[in-house]
Amino acid sequence: MFTPNELKRRALDFSREHENDLDEKSQAQTFWRDFFAIFGLTPQRIGVFEARAKTLAGNVGFIDFFWPGTLLVEHKSRDKDLELALKQALDYCSSGGLKEAELPRFIVVCDFDHFAVVELATGERADFPLDALHENLHRFNVILGYEQRRYKDEDPVNIQAAELMGALHDELRRVGYEGHPL
Repeated sequence: MFTPNELKRRALDFSREHENDLDEKSQAQTFWRDFFAIFGLTPQRIGVFEARAKTLAGNVGFIDFFWPGTLLVEHKSRDKDLELALKQALDYCSSGGLKEAELPRFIVVCDFDHFAVVELATGERADFPLDALHENLHRFNVILGYEQRRYKDEDPVNIQAAELMGALHDELRRVGYEGHPL
């Protein structure tokens, strides 16, 4: 396991190494092998390149990288439309071509220069350039097996009840109540 500073250094090295990559066909798999190496992983241990998947139209497509249950990557050549890549990735997820247990938690689309990371359960999306990868490593915590917890605000009824109990406590203390410990 790498320290956070080591991961950032590795991400910076990766960004510099791939800053001039352009072509999906000839460079994408190397890009993703090196990306996973930031985290000490090899792609063949966790997933597969060019995974076959059915589209909504019933055709067979190829997911650029697929880690069942975790991550689906669609990669395009530099300056290609990432929205179309995201639509393609979502098409694979909603076509019935993937089993329920295989559906990814995250979709990542990339054109070498920009990333978009989408958490499917929440729809939360983050977009950032390659040179800011080191500042966005937390978006890939799932790769390291970390679970991000989200806490919702307390129900207003509970807050109101706690305030009433606090007021009762203060009033009992003010009048000198000496029954049970407050």
